[in-house]
Amino acid sequence: MSDLQSNEVVTGECRLSYVTLAEPTLMKGAAKATYSVKILIAKTDTATLKALGAARDAARANGVAEGKKPFSTYNAAKLASMNLTLKDGDESDRDEEAGCWLLNAKTPEDKPPGVINEKKERTKDPIEIYSGMYGRVHLQLFPYDTNGNAGIGVSLQNVMKTKDGDPLGGARKRPEDVFGSPADASPFETSGSPI
Repeated sequence: MSDLQSNEVVTGECRLSYVTLAEPTLMKGAAKATYSVKILIAKTDTATLKALGAARDAARANGVAEGKKPFSTYNAAKLASMNLTLKDGDESDRDEEAGCWLLNAKTPEDKPPGVINEKKERTKDPIEIYSGMYGRVHLQLFPYDTNGNAGIGVSLQNVMKTKDGDPLGGARKRPEDVFGSPADASPFETSGSPI
């Protein structure tokens, strides 16, 4: 996408977990509610990983240009060691995370992400947008220096659902997947004994 800034990325298709896109959630210990998602990036998706690396480098350069300490005072080697936090899904105890790099992204409640379905229709329907679905994610990487902690943060911008997947983490099943046709149901009868 040519209209992206150098510190922005649109991922390839990823699986999404811990999806809180319908309404913001106040996480334990947080001061403000956020919209958030955990992105499961297949280790074979080298295009997304390369794009994330380039956006990370641009975010570092932005930190230097903006005069953010410690970015502006670090030497090249120290600056190069500042990465965004990717976790190895092979070290997780969750089966769906195997073979993936894990990346968390969030945005404050006053800056909700745009969310669209496969038809590019806006939605926040929790039946349609849920943990376990597949999608593409628009991210913006930024430098931060807060309370002595410095690094590269990940801001959630937009999400596009690309297809359904098995629900994760207690997500509600879709009614279309649970109920058969009306003809499959036992007829209603008033006589007989209970269970």
